[in-house]
Amino acid sequence: MQVPEDIAIFGFDDNRMNRRLAPWLSTVHVPVGDFGAVVAEILKEQAEHANRTTRTVLLPYSLALRDRLILCYLG
Repeated sequence: MQVPEDIAIFGFDDNRMNRRLAPWLSTVHVPVGDFGAVVAEILKEQAEHANRTTRTVLLPYSLALRDRLILCYLG
């Protein structure tokens, strides 16, 4: 297999290191700060109310399409 002819490499978390790579790696941009805030809120609730229920939390995300992935689609 060859990249990008056969497969595309896609990152997750869109951290600053991705912007230092050449070519830029396409990635999923996730609001890491929001993750921390939600986790802190859940832990606080559990500590205060001994709440052990399961909860689903959906946070926004976006795709950061960069050099290599765009070139694959344009072919």
